[in-house]
Amino acid sequence: MNRPGFAEGVVLALLGALSTSVLAQALMMSRPPYASAWSASGLSLGLWLVLILLLGWGYGLYLLARSPIPVGRLWLALLWGLVSLCCALFSARFIGDGFGIWFRAWLFSGLGPLLAVQLGFIWLIRVWCFHPRPLAALLDAALLIGGTLAALWALTQSGSLLLASWTWLLTQALFVLIPPPGSATPTESAATDNHMRFAAAERAAERALRRLATGDFPLL
Repeated sequence: MNRPGFAEGVVLALLGALSTSVLAQALMMSRPPYASAWSASGLSLGLWLVLILLLGWGYGLYLLARSPIPVGRLWLALLWGLVSLCCALFSARFIGDGFGIWFRAWLFSGLGPLLAVQLGFIWLIRVWCFHPRPLAALLDAALLIGGTLAALWALTQSGSLLLASWTWLLTQALFVLIPPPGSATPTESAATDNHMRFAAAERAAERALRRLATGDFPLL
């Protein structure tokens, strides 16, 4: 299977951002009492848990579907979902009150553990499937961290979940620009081209020497 392209990543970013925004609005309109305290952006702890879980796992499923490595994808997806769900359950406790289900912080006080799990699995999948070289893995980690910081900045500045998810997914579309294993760098490509030209000139010189030695010259 071919590597995903940047245009495909842009389309995915648009669809993912719209889907995340629509899902958040649908959950908010249903008015479930996810938590007693609401953040400045209008989203509760429980709603953030659901959105981070679905967005991260959904992006991971896309990466696994586009992976050129067919072995182990199903087990990795199941492991990711299980770890993410356990982390979300440790971050918030489900309590039924007769009218719905709401969340209350339990073991972890914030969203950091679940966010770290999602980013970690995304990085592992991209390194395993697309960037096995150490330098490429470091570049991918830098892109992942930088995109997350950019999304958090967009969220704090605009308060828009649509803009934040669009920013994060769009920056992650750049991972396809990291050179894949086996591809030549510009320096290596130039060296190979120079070597081929030198070899061609050497063969032409050898043919000229043979003609000179045998006296086989073309008539003018």
